[in-house]
Amino acid sequence: MPRSIVCIPEKFGGGPHIEGTDRTIAEVQTFWGQPGVHADQLRQRFPELSEAEIGAAVAWVEPKDPTYLFVAEGLGPSPQRFTICGDTGDWAVLIENLDADGVVRSSQDY
Repeated sequence: MPRSIVCIPEKFGGGPHIEGTDRTIAEVQTFWGQPGVHADQLRQRFPELSEAEIGAAVAWVEPKDPTYLFVAEGLGPSPQRFTICGDTGDWAVLIENLDADGVVRSSQDY
């Protein structure tokens, strides 16, 4: 199972890295961005990373706060929370089913 990309304030100045390693996302992306570098060279340079981890590092983009964020909660016998967020042309919808205490029991995103 691939390790996650994490940001820990005490490590690498809070910069993103592959969990449990000393490999930063910037290091992988910088190597990949060099002219003529191909996938085999990536695997040779970072043998401790799986192909999935290398792919995640290469494709990783700094998350940004959405321009728009709307949250609504529905009360009743089956309370739900609806969250809509995004930017023009790029929207996400999250529907969460809550228990009586407002704790999320299940969710679906679209």
